[in-house]
This record gives sequence, structure tokens and C-alpha cells, in this order.
Amino acid sequence: RMSSDATGGSDRFPSKTVIAAATGAVVAAGAAYYFYSKTSSSRSPPNAEAPIPFDNLKKYKEEGNTHFIQKRFAEAIDCFSVVIDDCAKWKLHDSSANPDSESAAQYAELLAACYQNRAAAKQATEESPLEVISDCTNAIALKPMYGRAYIRRAQLLKSMEPKQALADALAAMHIDTKFGQQMASIIGELMGALEKKNLEDFERRKASHPVTKPQHITHDQMFSFLQKSLTDDYIRNLYFNKLQSNSEKLNEAFECIRQRNFEAALSALEQSEEPECLLLAARLYYYQGSRDKFEDRLGLFEKWISSSPDHEYLLDLKISYAVLRIDTADSVTSALALFEAAVSSYGARPDFFCATAFRCTFFDDWDQALTILTDSRLEHSNLTQVLCFFVQINATLLRSDNPMDAFKIIAKLEEFVDALDDKDEHKNWCAFALSKIYVTFNNHQNAEALQRELIRRDPSWAVFPMALAHVLTAREQYKEATEWAEKTLEMEKFNPEAHLLMQSLKLHNQGNILDSASYYVSLRAEAEPLLSRCLSNAEFPFCNEVLRHIAFIEAKITAASSMGL
Repeated sequence: RMSSDATGGSDRFPSKTVIAAATGAVVAAGAAYYFYSKTSSSRSPPNAEAPIPFDNLKKYKEEGNTHFIQKRFAEAIDCFSVVIDDCAKWKLHDSSANPDSESAAQYAELLAACYQNRAAAKQATEESPLEVISDCTNAIALKPMYGRAYIRRAQLLKSMEPKQALADALAAMHIDTKFGQQMASIIGELMGALEKKNLEDFERRKASHPVTKPQHITHDQMFSFLQKSLTDDYIRNLYFNKLQSNSEKLNEAFECIRQRNFEAALSALEQSEEPECLLLAARLYYYQGSRDKFEDRLGLFEKWISSSPDHEYLLDLKISYAVLRIDTADSVTSALALFEAAVSSYGARPDFFCATAFRCTFFDDWDQALTILTDSRLEHSNLTQVLCFFVQINATLLRSDNPMDAFKIIAKLEEFVDALDDKDEHKNWCAFALSKIYVTFNNHQNAEALQRELIRRDPSWAVFPMALAHVLTAREQYKEATEWAEKTLEMEKFNPEAHLLMQSLKLHNQGNILDSASYYVSLRAEAEPLLSRCLSNAEFPFCNEVLRHIAFIEAKITAASSMGL
């Protein structure tokens, strides 16, 4: 699209018309006469000794627009270049060279428009993208609130400089809401490119920034262990008093966990070499990101096992150890090898299937998870059946373009969860899994209802109010979303998701309208602890959200700065 108003500008070497004039008076006069006799007989040719009158420059721009509409792009470029080159020579758009500020502003507006329009013509002739980008940049320099120039540059920078493209898209949306839909499409494309780059940054930063400080153990991690992924784990059974523990240290740790004080639980276990304590401490060290201590505790447990101890629950301890190894496998291949070894040694126990399937989903391998859960050796429990539905739905979404395939499975999942007894120890997680599926399909009303019910059933886990805050955000109920995120932080001071959501709400507090650059600079400083969390054992999906959040902050800093906000 062409601009009838204006945008852009920056000095550049004279174009073809001016170069011709510089080669000699006769050639210049002939060239000028030939060019302008073809376009208009009412205007005088360019005068190398004096600036072209403003009204004549406007006519060059208008004629360039006419050429563009009629797809005579080369002629359009020449017309816009006359304006650009004349302004570059005489600098009448520059208030330092033109003492008449009103006149300088008019020249700047006209020059900006010619830069933007020449960019459009160059893009139509498939000239070098760098040439087009340069003209857009010049337009923006002259007119910082030039939406069309930002749009064009964003489109060209998508693959070359996605972060700058994002800044340009945000700037365009700030300037005029009518650009929202067009820019939303560009932002959607940019998110794919940014995710790929985020993964590369994540791996590089983890390699170059070894974790030295233990991370806080989260409610989500402990909820997964106690409510989500296992049915008959020995340590878990002791926690739920299905079996009696005679270990004072273990019982002390369990009480700390019930109070959701996980670091205190680890402190209670640190000096004990009882096998149950070693396994629970190893798990907590893993959650903390303390890999050396994790391996140390497992090494002590393996040494204890090798001594052929006389223990009433020796087999259960070995099974619990095997599950923990699967839970912490560093790849799908490793998890599968540990799974087959465990099944070979101890039989086809549901916990082996659950732990392996969850580990596969951790690495985003939903098809492999489904293969595990549909293995004929598995005798399904309520937990494994719900997990199977959950994985089937996600795997179907990845394989099929027809959402009806997934809806049929969702109906089965709803029926299964509704039929579960309220006393079933896994009902909360099963309902939570269903709420996550609702969110995936943008059924936020049903998700909200389920999450409110889960908070009523068990208000001690921060995962439920956190999930509700996310749903309320999606429903644009930002005030209540903030309240539930704050409640989450009251329960779990260092909850990274809650901190991220609170920051995200601050970041997008005005919709498409940008705040000052200094405001976003302060948000960037607040985001640094979240980035530190990503360098530990956080899952990539969370890290991707953090890195994307930071990319938006930095893009808003760039956009706000370019517009002088």
C-alpha cells in the first residue's frame, strides 16, 4: 500500500536521476527533459543549484503514487527518489538547516511518505529486502509513529530478525488498532521462530551457566509425585499411611511435606542413611536441581542394596528406586531402557508404565507415551486409564486435523472422571487433567468450574489456584486472575509460574497500548530471577514461556524507545 500522507527519511547517495545531473549539464538537462516530458509538462526539471519547490516535490510524490497504482514500479521509484535525493541534498526537513520549524515538519512528513512509498515499490519489484528495510527505517526515523512503515519492516524482518520484527509489530498495534489483526498474524508466525531460537538459547545457557545454587522445590513437583504419576510407590504409600514407617527422620520429613515446607523436609532427611530416607532425599534433591547430591544419595542406596540387607520391604524399595530412575531419565531412549529393565526384573507394574509415559510427555513424545499406555502387559488402574485418555487426546491433536477425533475421547474422559468415587485418591488429579484438556480446547468456562471445585476439595496445593489464575487470564478477568496469582504466592512464595503470570499481567496491562520504555526496563530486571530458574531443571515448556515473556519485554522496550515513549 502507498501513503498519501508521509513517513521516513535518511540521507542516501543520490539516485539515478541525480547521478545523471552530476555527469554534466547537457546530459543532465537531456535526461531530466526526457524523464519529465514523459510524466508532466507542467513542472520544471530539477535544478542542481537550488532546491525543488515544496509544491513540486508533492507533485513528484503524487505522480509516484499514480505510477505505483498502475504497476509502473520503476517509474514510481524514480519519482520518490527525486524527493528523497533533493531533501538529502538541501536538508530542508532538518530543523537545524531549516529555521522555519513548520516548513521543516512539512518536508519531514513528505520525505517520510516517499521513503515508505519507495519501499513499497521496491518490494513490488522484488528488490533486495535490505533496500526495502532501509527505506522503512528511514521513514520511521523521520516519523516515529508511522504504522505502515513498521508493518512493512516487520514483514521483511520475520525470518532475519524476529525480535526486531516483534518490536515493529507491537509498535504498529500501538499506533492504530486497525493493524491488530494483521500484526497478530505476524506475531503468530514469529512465535514459532522464537520458540526454535528459545530452545537453542536454553540449551546454550544451560551449558554455559552451570547451576550452583539449589532451586526451590515447587508444589507442582510434589503434587506430581504424590497425586499424579504413581499408584503403588513404597515411599508414597508410607506418606499416605498405607504402611507404617518406623523412621523418625522420614516421619518428620512427611510432616514437613504435609505443611508444604519441602526444604525443611529435605533438611530432616540429609543426615539419614536409612534406605527410605535416601530415596526420598534423592527425589527432593532432583527437584532442587542438585544433581550431584541426587546421584550421591542414589549411590548410597545402591551400596545398601548390594550389601544384601534383611528388610521387610526390600522388593518395594527396589521398585521405588526403579521408578525414581525412570522419573529422572534424561531422554526418552533412557526412560524406555529403564522401563524395560524394570519390567523384566519386577514385572509389569502400573507405576512403571505411568512413570515412563509421563517422562515421554516431558520430552513431548506423545506417541511413545501412548504406546506405553496401550501395552498389552498393563493392567489399567483408574490413574492409568485417565492418563491414557489424556495422552490419546494430545497425540490425536498432533496427528489429526479433525478435532472431532479428540472430542470423542474427551467425552469418554468426562464420563470416566464423573464416575470416579470422591474418595478415590487420584480423583483430584483426574479432574485436574480434564480441566487442562478444557483449556486446550478453549472451553474456559468448564475449566474454571472444575478448578474452583478442586480448590474447594483441597485448598493446600498451589497448583489449583495457579491454574485458575491462568484460566481467568484467558477469559480476560484480569483483576481476579491477579488475586488468585497473589493467593498462589501466599502459599508458595517462590512459585515461578505465579511470578511469570503476575509479570505478564503487568506487561500487557494496557492491551496494545505501550507504556514508557523505562517501565519495561524495570520489568526486564524483574524477569531475571525467572531466567535463573530456567537454567536449573525446569521443563522447556516453562522456559519457553519465560524466554518468550522476556522477548516481549525487550521488544516493547525497543518499540517504546523508537516512538519516544
